[in-house]
Amino acid sequence: MDINQLSEIVKKKILENQSVEEIYLEDKSFLHKNHKNNDPKKFHIKLKIKSEKLKKMNKVQSNRLIFKILENEMRDYMPPKHRQMIEYVENNSQAKKFIDKSKKLTKEYDCCLEEIRKFR
Repeated sequence: MDINQLSEIVKKKILENQSVEEIYLEDKSFLHKNHKNNDPKKFHIKLKIKSEKLKKMNKVQSNRLIFKILENEMRDYMPPKHRQMIEYVENNSQAKKFIDKSKKLTKEYDCCLEEIRKFR
């Protein structure tokens, strides 16, 4: 699969599952080309979605929704150790339960996500 095929799959899945006004995909794979475990058959994409529906959600909820839609594509492209770590955290962490119960923690979590977004 090439980046264009992956982009079409991602766009199609999101459009089928959400009310979206606009989707923008940017290939950021070049950021990883000198990494030790880089695989040229895997891609890093930056996804921007314009959606009134998603805008009404907090960032945690909207990210979870998009990640759920693209779960298979994302996991297939992750390095095995990264995938294993995420699966371990998903299965063992209690943090999500606490964050979801608190508006303050959700706001702080959203701020963390925003800082990660800026960093990338």
